[in-house]
Amino acid sequence: KEKLYIAYGSNLDRRQMARRCPTAEVVCSGMLYGHELLFRGSQFGAAWAKARGLRAVLVWKIKPSDERALDLYEGYPHLYRKENLSVTLDGGERDIMAYVMTGEREYGVPARSYYETIARG
Repeated sequence: KEKLYIAYGSNLDRRQMARRCPTAEVVCSGMLYGHELLFRGSQFGAAWAKARGLRAVLVWKIKPSDERALDLYEGYPHLYRKENLSVTLDGGERDIMAYVMTGEREYGVPARSYYETIARG
């Protein structure tokens, strides 16, 4: 069964997602309120933290095979857990699955290439 998935970080990059999840399709962009994108742990990790603010995200429609690929990429369930987050789409709210970093890690600065991937997305 297909499901919706909120992308942030490197999964905003359509080229990377096409390699990782070949049957995934972009549905739309949305806004995630009350969260802040933080960089933690390594130069290539990003995580959401609850904060005042809003962030643009991409919403993907994924199939079970895409979700399995994302689980591997995200280190689920050890590095990231799955959580439904409320996203504003066309003025309405929807709860959609996202990967949220587990545990406490030190904040870090992303590698320039990782930041460029996010900006490109």
